[in-house]
Amino acid sequence: MITHDNFVPTHLHRKRGSTYQVTGIALVQTDSGLRDMDAVVLYRGEDGRLWVRGVEEFIDGRFEPIDPVPPLTPDAEGGI
Repeated sequence: MITHDNFVPTHLHRKRGSTYQVTGIALVQTDSGLRDMDAVVLYRGEDGRLWVRGVEEFIDGRFEPIDPVPPLTPDAEGGI
């Protein structure tokens, strides 16, 4: 198991009970699923693996903030 010293959980996956640290908002470049330049949430699990999910999916209720965090709304350039 990989451990990461700087892991500070920001969100809890309600179904699994696992915690994740949101790293930021990114832009995806793809030809399927999401559209090119769609905003996504980049987040890291306790095991260090990075995950990407569309902003709308991330904020649809499957994750909940552990402590107050800034709202995940991308600006025109994909940042928050």
